[in-house]
Amino acid sequence: MVQIPDSVFDTYRSFADDFINSNFGIDCELQYPPVELACINCIYDMKSRRSTGTYKTGGPAPFTFGVCPWCGGKGFKQELETETIKLRVYWDRKSWLKIGVPINIPDGSVQAIGFLTDLPKIKKSQKIILNSQQSAYIKWEYTLFGEPIPHGFKRDRYIITYWTRA
Repeated sequence: MVQIPDSVFDTYRSFADDFINSNFGIDCELQYPPVELACINCIYDMKSRRSTGTYKTGGPAPFTFGVCPWCGGKGFKQELETETIKLRVYWDRKSWLKIGVPINIPDGSVQAIGFLTDLPKIKKSQKIILNSQQSAYIKWEYTLFGEPIPHGFKRDRYIITYWTRA
């Protein structure tokens, strides 16, 4: 059996990290399921599970009657939680890395390579906006397709993911 020196793995990791972190990686915004936050502007009725329509002293938007302007009378507000990660994204199917297993993925899908450490974030996300720095012009929204696949030497540092248009 051939023993590969650790320096070979270190060099590979250095180049692969740079491919994601600087040269070819793009910022991608993970969007998690919305979180319901209690209204800070009105009093919440636990029984009816909505706002009582009564202003909570110290709230940011005072009102005297009717619907709370902060939560719209719901008693809570949904807040979208996001996080940005770097991925190497392949838009063209011909450029995809071969994984050795035939896969049936819909047209318009993309392949992305990222760090294994981002796997819990990816699995928790509801969708992703690829190339989020250009989201003011166009939003490429995708959802995870299938299970991420370990990638690279020793398969302990990178993952391949597939995403379909949302």
